[in-house]
Amino acid sequence: MSEFDLQVADVLEKLADYIEATEGTKIAELQAERTKTASELASRYAEMTGEELDVEKLAQLDPSVMKAFEKIAGVGSPDSLGGPENTSQTVKTASNGSHVGPGEAALLDFCTT
Repeated sequence: MSEFDLQVADVLEKLADYIEATEGTKIAELQAERTKTASELASRYAEMTGEELDVEKLAQLDPSVMKAFEKIAGVGSPDSLGGPENTSQTVKTASNGSHVGPGEAALLDFCTT
């Protein structure tokens, strides 16, 4: 092997080590988050039914299944606090001021200037 080939191999090996370390950290963070969520879910489930669930097995569930269980058990933050749902289908109905009275027009003018 030439000196260049050895240098390329060394760079590739260092790159692989870096990627492995970075991905390992991301995977560990994700697993810790999933375990925390599974622990909250198991605790809530035990409160509701009196039955214990295996936290490690819950943490291994597919994310969509975990979300369904979270909704059923009421774990996590609520999706909405009673306001209108924010979707791309929400239509904004701003007024151009053409159908308002003089008092409303003054207030509208005050608020927009």
